[in-house]
Amino acid sequence: MFTVLSQTTASPIGHISLGKLNLQHRSARIGKVLLAPEARGHGYTPVLLKKVLSYAFNTLQLHKVSLGVFDTNLRAKYIYEKFGFIQEGYFRDHVNVDNAYWGMYEMSILEHEWRALSLNHE
Repeated sequence: MFTVLSQTTASPIGHISLGKLNLQHRSARIGKVLLAPEARGHGYTPVLLKKVLSYAFNTLQLHKVSLGVFDTNLRAKYIYEKFGFIQEGYFRDHVNVDNAYWGMYEMSILEHEWRALSLNHE
């Protein structure tokens, strides 16, 4: 789990986790990308992604990192695509939230794809 701290208050304003680590297949899954409402729209998600992907591919030497993003969050999907994530599939009516079904895009990035783009994210 990585945490973003406010530069002014040093209090946590966001988190991102890397779970479902599978060393045999050299894969993991990003989950729990959370930002406080007041921190949204200030460029923190790219910072979180840069840190977690660097850790995944440089430190853990993974081959693949995946994630799921709900179809109600197209802004996040756009950011993931900008970072090189490719849509692998779509799960229709995947979860029921307040009596409304949300679909989920399944996305991933491979090590060589990230390395080809990583200079763009420095």
